[in-house]
Amino acid sequence: MEGSNVRRLRASQRFKLFLPTCMRLGHELVHCNILDLSVSGALVTATRPAAIGVTVFLRVGDRARAARVVRRDGRQFGVEFAVPLTAEEVGALVQADRRSAVA
Repeated sequence: MEGSNVRRLRASQRFKLFLPTCMRLGHELVHCNILDLSVSGALVTATRPAAIGVTVFLRVGDRARAARVVRRDGRQFGVEFAVPLTAEEVGALVQADRRSAVA
């Protein structure tokens, strides 16, 4: 990834959360958790993490999003969404996570 793209992605505000979800990895459905989220990507953890360069379909909110794995560290991996989320979508997910943490 070019340096300018990395700076652009890193410029997106990240929100810490804990969002149990799932992803499609090839033909397999894998349970995972989103640990942080921004409009451009997410940090995910799974017992069966995807390899760098692989495209997964990560359930974010009410639909699956194509995302490419851009880094990996053990069970955690960072993904870049093929189509960025909107700030409103991210805000709704963060608010829902905070409400569930209080309940």
